[in-house]
Amino acid sequence: MTRRPIAALLASTLLACSSPSKEPGALGPEEVRVTKVTLALSPETAVRPQGPAAEHFDPGFPVSLGSGLCFARRDGDAIELWAISDRGPNGDGPTYVGAGGAEAPSKLFGAPDFSPVAAKLRLSGAQAEVVRFHALVGSDGQPLSGLPRPAGPGSTGEVALNEDLQVIESAASGIDPEGVAVDGEGKLWVCDEYGPDLLRIDPESGAVLTHLRPGAGLPAEVARRIPNRGFEGVCVTPSGKVIAGLQSVCVASDGGREATFLRLVEVDPQSGATRTFAYPHDGSAYRKPRDAKLGDLCALSDHELLLIEQGKTADGQRNVIYRIDLRGASDVTGLTREDGSALEGADAAELEALGVNLVRKQRILDLVDLGWSVEKAEGLAIVDGRTLAVIADHDFGLETKLLDPLDGNDDVEDYTVRDGVLHLDGKPAPNAKLRMLPSGEPTTLWLIELPEALPLER
Repeated sequence: MTRRPIAALLASTLLACSSPSKEPGALGPEEVRVTKVTLALSPETAVRPQGPAAEHFDPGFPVSLGSGLCFARRDGDAIELWAISDRGPNGDGPTYVGAGGAEAPSKLFGAPDFSPVAAKLRLSGAQAEVVRFHALVGSDGQPLSGLPRPAGPGSTGEVALNEDLQVIESAASGIDPEGVAVDGEGKLWVCDEYGPDLLRIDPESGAVLTHLRPGAGLPAEVARRIPNRGFEGVCVTPSGKVIAGLQSVCVASDGGREATFLRLVEVDPQSGATRTFAYPHDGSAYRKPRDAKLGDLCALSDHELLLIEQGKTADGQRNVIYRIDLRGASDVTGLTREDGSALEGADAAELEALGVNLVRKQRILDLVDLGWSVEKAEGLAIVDGRTLAVIADHDFGLETKLLDPLDGNDDVEDYTVRDGVLHLDGKPAPNAKLRMLPSGEPTTLWLIELPEALPLER
C-alpha cells in the first residue's frame, strides 16, 4: 500500500461544484488496503417466504442488512457495528390498474409480514457474525411493517402485490429504513425512505421513542421527495445533532427543472431546531439529475461528514465517497425562488444570485476504482479515523423474473396487471407469471484502511 500524507489531501480546497473531474486529491487504489469481510448468517435470521418463492429459498430469503451502517464500539481486536434492513424482500412489479382504470406503480412483496430489523455485527478479521437481531417496534408495542403506507402523509402511491399479483393491504405503520446512527445515550436514530421520517429507537427492545415527520419536527418541504426516495442516510454529530440526507432531488413545486442539489436536514433533538443544506450532486455524471443518489453519511465532526454519492451513468455505476463541509453553507429551509416556487427549480446561476452557499465537497475515494462491483453502497461507517466500513444492500438475495412472457417480452415494466392477470399492450397474458428467484448476490462488506487517519471527533 503506497503511503501518501493524507494531510495533503485534506489541505486541498473543498469544492462546491458538480464536476468530479475538477476535484483534486482523491486517494488511488494503491494507497488504501481493502479487507473483504464474510458475513455469516444463521438460519434464524432467514426471512420465510409467503408464497411460491418458498420453493427456491430454503430456509428463507437471506436477510439483507446493508441499508445502513454505523460504528458501535471496539472490543479488543473486534469491531461492532449496527446495521439495518430495509422494508423487506420485494421486487419491481407491473403497473397496477385499479377501479375506474386508475394506474399506480406496484411492488411484489415476498414476505408481507416482515418487520424491518436492526442487527449488531461483530467483525473479527475478515469474518463477521450477527450477535443481536430484533424487529423495530411501534409505540403500540407491535412490530412495524415494511409495507407501503396508505394514501396520506408518507405514502409512495405504490400498490403492494404478492407473487400471485393479488393486492396486499397497505400498512399505516409502514417504514422503509435506510440508515442508522448511534447518539450519545446509545439510542439508535433510524431514517425512513417512505415519509421521509426520523425515528429514535431503543436498541434493547427496538421500540420507537421519538418519531419526527415533515411538518412535525422536520422541515415541511422534504415531503416533496420523489416517492420512496426519502431519507437514505443519517448520522449523529459529536454535539448530538442528527443529520439525515434525502436519497434524491426533491420535486420542484412547478414540475419544471430537476434540482442541482440534494437536501441534508439537521435536527437538534434538544431544542427541536432544524436547518437544511443544499448538497451539490455531480449532475453532469448522470443521465438525468434524479439518477444522482445519496447512499449514506457519517460524521467526522460537527461540521464535516463523509457521504456516499452514487447512481447509474451512461458508462455504468458510480459509488464515490466525499468529504463534505457544512461550514458556510446556507440554511435553505423555507427558501424559495423570487416567484415563490421551490428552490429546486433554480439553476446554479440563480442559486448564486439568491445568495445560496452550497455544501462544499471533496472526493476521497472512488469505490469502483477499488473493485466495488455492486450497485448499492448504502452503509458507511467510520470505525476510526483510518478505517472505514462500507456495506451493500443485496435486496434479500432475490431478483424478479417474468416466466412464460407474452410474445417473448419479459420486461415487467411493459406490463400492466388487472384483477391478478398480466396484460401486454392491452392483451391478456394468462400464462405469464412473476416469480422471485435467487440472485446469488452475497452481502458485500468491506473494511477500507486509509494511509493516514482522517480528523475524527467523538
